[in-house]
Amino acid sequence: TALWERYLGSTDVPLDHFTMKSDAVILNAVTAEGMVAATQFWKNSGRSSECRHTVTHPDYYRHGLAMALIQAWLETTEKQGVCRWFTWISDKNSPSLALFHKMGFRQNGRISKQYILEKE
Repeated sequence: TALWERYLGSTDVPLDHFTMKSDAVILNAVTAEGMVAATQFWKNSGRSSECRHTVTHPDYYRHGLAMALIQAWLETTEKQGVCRWFTWISDKNSPSLALFHKMGFRQNGRISKQYILEKE
């Protein structure tokens, strides 16, 4: 979760994703030295699976780690009977949008707007 905390916005990760539940998976790509180079979260719900928070440490950009994690998610969950995969990506996150498009994902036309109220 350290990569999420460092490289994602404070409202990007729901609090319950930080506490592992039996229906959730966090998959990491780890260096030989034990450093987490990339991570992602997914959970299944029936025959659907949602992937979120795919983050690569900047030192490991362009090594194919995010693609490998996404591919592992697709293959693992397909073996579990999943036939529908989805994710949520900020419209400002061009690298992630491009990667998921390259992996065969298409926008479904739904738009999510996030609202926040903060006390100064």
